[in-house]
Amino acid sequence: MQWIILIGDESLSLETFEAIDYIGNKDAGKVEEIEGRMVVEYEDGYVFFDYAPEVIDDYEEDELTQLFEIVPFKEPRFVMLTYSSKEILEKVLRQENFPNNLYVDDDYGTIVEIGKFIEMLGDGNY
Repeated sequence: MQWIILIGDESLSLETFEAIDYIGNKDAGKVEEIEGRMVVEYEDGYVFFDYAPEVIDDYEEDELTQLFEIVPFKEPRFVMLTYSSKEILEKVLRQENFPNNLYVDDDYGTIVEIGKFIEMLGDGNY
């Protein structure tokens, strides 16, 4: 499994992703056994969304400085997106109804607007 962190403004929540109609999926919804998690299943893989407000505590001081230099949110919210393949990740992020006011932290030192991240995926640079 691989993961990225989605960073949004104060309105970002798990409900943001529950409201999306995922094209071509088999099933989507909350995971009853794990609070704050939802799954979207496809024939060839899946994504999990985990609301993760505590993620900010995992950033080192220099990483926090970088984060706040890049993202325009005073009080950012975090959702961890775990995915089974880059193809599934790209399928989900490229949906027209997926939020486009987010930033992505790839956990390799890159924090970019979601549109730029999608470009990187398409170019094979991620």
